[in-house]
Amino acid sequence: LIGMLIMLIITTRSIIGTVVPLLTVFLSIVLTMGLYQIFGFTLNMLAMMIPILILCVGIGDSVHLIAEFRSLYVNGMSKTDALRKTLKLTTLPMCLTTLTTSLGFASFIFTDLLPLRELGLQAAIGAVIALVMTFIFALPVLSFSMVKPLKAFVVAESGAKERHFDVFDHMVNFFNGLVLKYPKAIILGTVVAVGIPAWGMTGLKIETAFIQDLPKDDPLRQDFDFVDSRMGGSMSMEILVETGKENGVKDLNFINGLDRLQGFLESHPLVLQTSSFVDQLKQMNRAVHENNDEFYAVPKKKESVSELLLLYESGGGKEFDRLVSFAYDTAHVQVRTVSLSTADVRKLENDVYEFVRTNVPWLNIKFTGASCLLTNVADYLSESELYSFIYAFVTILIVMTIVFRSVKIGLLAMIPNVVPVVLTLGLVSFAGARVNMVLVILAPIILGVCIDDTIHFITRYRYFFNECGDYATAFKRTSLSVGRVLIFTTMISGVCLLSFMNSKFAGPFTFAWSSVTAFIIALVCDLAVTPALIMTFKPFGPERTGGRTA
Repeated sequence: LIGMLIMLIITTRSIIGTVVPLLTVFLSIVLTMGLYQIFGFTLNMLAMMIPILILCVGIGDSVHLIAEFRSLYVNGMSKTDALRKTLKLTTLPMCLTTLTTSLGFASFIFTDLLPLRELGLQAAIGAVIALVMTFIFALPVLSFSMVKPLKAFVVAESGAKERHFDVFDHMVNFFNGLVLKYPKAIILGTVVAVGIPAWGMTGLKIETAFIQDLPKDDPLRQDFDFVDSRMGGSMSMEILVETGKENGVKDLNFINGLDRLQGFLESHPLVLQTSSFVDQLKQMNRAVHENNDEFYAVPKKKESVSELLLLYESGGGKEFDRLVSFAYDTAHVQVRTVSLSTADVRKLENDVYEFVRTNVPWLNIKFTGASCLLTNVADYLSESELYSFIYAFVTILIVMTIVFRSVKIGLLAMIPNVVPVVLTLGLVSFAGARVNMVLVILAPIILGVCIDDTIHFITRYRYFFNECGDYATAFKRTSLSVGRVLIFTTMISGVCLLSFMNSKFAGPFTFAWSSVTAFIIALVCDLAVTPALIMTFKPFGPERTGGRTA
């Protein structure tokens, strides 16, 4: 909130422009989080992202509303007329951005993972609440406030008052010059720029490592490292070895196979120690041979095994209760390891399966335990991300096509928003960062949030084109009208997400810098790629000499 406050002061330079957006998103967050109690949801690691996400998506509507109103009011309109035209210009894009953002978040609703599904539902509802609060709170406050127009919000259109150009205007004019001179070169450069990161995405590492993601000087990380180095490992994997028949565990061939499996596991670099009923059997065999270490081995005869097991059972031993099933049809091997990532767990599983297949194929093994469950969840998340992104892309494309009544406009609107996803994930891959349970939701969120600025730009571009009938003129008026606000909202959203960089975990930290990177790329695309595509493919129809008022 402090970072957002500072950015609002810098960009809006007014009390109203600072206080109203803050209060709007604050009320939206309170209402959204209040629904957690009503719906019976629980707060978890993913749920803690919701306030930040609402800050990002909710602040934009208020800033666009205030900026548009000030722009019109300073150019001579009365407050009432300025409010009316502000609603005319912003209602459709704000409703459309809320719809597309909600669809982006709602893509997680179709996953079977409950925390992710709750995140999608609450974030989608939060986006709608933010829009409603903009209309029922921000707009009335704006209408009753004592507005003192500032030059920073004046739009330099034909006939408008003169104003001082600041750094934001120079940024907009820089992109204007590029687009007007080199639209096709911008498109070609974008295609080339996307190619390398797209190839880099093939090297993304889908894995979660809660302990390794902590700094080495963190007390919790140090505790786990101590357990790994001094106490036999902080993680465990459980292997069930099934025989399919009663007393099958007592079979000598099965016992020898299990002993070979343990030997392989203990030689594996990721394993510290193992435990199974074979260890107990070896100890008993050594004990009946006067503790001679030469007999710390599996008995060579089936009769010897039966005698040792009978001796153990008659002595009232209970160690086997956790290592062998009551019917002696399943054995349990406990594997102690250091703190592993989900990728390491998967590698260990695959290595064990390969060893069993080639050396002891009569063993039927099954992995279980918390570490294996977490690995399966991580794999499921990576698959869910793909489906969520496809769902978000298709649904947003359909909505854009219906609203603009043009497949061409819908496709052109999606291109600049796929570019940030590809470039950002490519950079994450090249940086060697893990795509973990937090970062895996990045792509649908980028698409759902970044499409907002594109919608504002295209909606305003079409509005001005309908007035003047010339693509170049409409582009100039559009960039001067909304270009500054797009920069403002990007800066504010970026500051909101940078708060995740305070996290000690690498996942939220990577999510922060990658999201900010995506927003910056999306801003460049909206100011350069989107108008270049529009001026090249002319989706609004042919140019004309006599424009009409839309």
